[in-house]
Amino acid sequence: MKIEDLSASALAGLENGELTSLRNRFLHLYRHYYSDPNFIEKSDARLFTLPRRTFINKYVLLRKELRRRNLRIASTWPLDEEVADRLVKSGMTGIDVPEFGDIVVAEGIVSITGPFLKNPKTSTSIDLVVAKAAREEGWELRVAGATSAILGKSASFTYSASGPAPGESHIPMFDLVLRARPETVRIEAKGDGKAKIEKKLSAREKAEFERESETIRENRKKAAASRPHKFKAATWTYPNGHPRCIVCGCEERTGGVCVGIDPKTGLEKGKDRGIDYLKAAGPEPLSKPEVTDTLVRLPVRARVEGHDIRTITISEAEGITALEDVEDKEIVTYLFDRERWTMDAAREWIAAHVRKAQSGEAADSFRADGPHPDETRFIKFIKVDTSQHLVGGIIYEPNEVDTQGDFAVEEDITKAMYRFMEKYATQTARIKVQHEGESHSFPIIECFQPETDIRKGGKTVKKGSWWMMVKITNDAVWRDIEEGRLTGFSMGGRARGKDAPSPGN
Repeated sequence: MKIEDLSASALAGLENGELTSLRNRFLHLYRHYYSDPNFIEKSDARLFTLPRRTFINKYVLLRKELRRRNLRIASTWPLDEEVADRLVKSGMTGIDVPEFGDIVVAEGIVSITGPFLKNPKTSTSIDLVVAKAAREEGWELRVAGATSAILGKSASFTYSASGPAPGESHIPMFDLVLRARPETVRIEAKGDGKAKIEKKLSAREKAEFERESETIRENRKKAAASRPHKFKAATWTYPNGHPRCIVCGCEERTGGVCVGIDPKTGLEKGKDRGIDYLKAAGPEPLSKPEVTDTLVRLPVRARVEGHDIRTITISEAEGITALEDVEDKEIVTYLFDRERWTMDAAREWIAAHVRKAQSGEAADSFRADGPHPDETRFIKFIKVDTSQHLVGGIIYEPNEVDTQGDFAVEEDITKAMYRFMEKYATQTARIKVQHEGESHSFPIIECFQPETDIRKGGKTVKKGSWWMMVKITNDAVWRDIEEGRLTGFSMGGRARGKDAPSPGN
């Protein structure tokens, strides 16, 4: 099979031995022809017309198939080292952007016409026709620079949406191509977009937006808003630019049918969490416990004036949601389903869960995706440095529910982190793989709890989270990380509950 014909489906149909032979062929070609990023010009290199970028992409497909079958490679070669970072990032993000290669959007977008075609040696300039109606100054600068550098001639441009005239002699010069980025990089969104609408709208437009929002708030109180119905677009969109339904306020869904809102949370049915831009229609934080027709509401801290509030789901199975401060990322009020909870039962739940203190063992394992019987938390690696064998991630986030249905506040996470580091000072072999087997003494490069939201590896680390970065000194463990078998930290150990102060205090 030719390398240029390789695809994920074609590789899936090969035997294990055929995959091994194919990898050896890749290694041989890389060593002789493709090891130089500029593709070394050897006398026999002309036999290979496959671009270097395509060659690397095909090898990434092969490595993914080897990983899918859990086939270990006997040794690591320079080609493996070159694709290691891509394999790790594709495992973390679920996509390998460079794999998409080039997509030709329009052929012959720039063509050569005029006297140059008849007398290329004597012609002092080159006439170019751009198949676009509007002028592209950025294109002109780049294309003119190329013609001057390569041909030593100046260029003149003519724009025509249909390209060269019918019957006119021409040489197609450039295609319009979408080129995949050379690296997979996730860029996190900042903020919730509210500031943008405040800046973009005039006072009159803001008033119109608010009037329409009030209409939607009133419509949401009607029974029709909680039932499936056809999406009916409002005049104004949400601050994020998404169309909203005048009946229920939900964003437009594929298919044009709204599923309705949950009157208890003010969010679209089936939506675990999100910012409710129409929060005036939903529950507001309060200063003392309250029982309504649908909710038992217990405050745990005062609302900060001016901070936005969003509704999050704590446990859908148990009927528990909460109002969270968007800026502080801390819960203000817990909301319990009235049909399943009494005030006394809700108080007991908060006493048993909100002030949970960690004790005994803390962060202690690397593992791959999938459940583990001893685990309470799992968070993927956020930052990976392949050159120094470093991996970093969040060990624990405040007010985030774990697989046991529990969560911790900032001060308890601080205590757990301190205890772990105190023990690590005298007993460094405390990190295991999959919570099993040998304990490793991996050097801890970073371990801290930020006082404000920070950015690490292109992702936000929330205030009060426990961040850790370690250096992997075991080759087998690092190989598992490179090949995607280990993808994050998990937290395992023992914990005991601790009663909370009375709600509202």
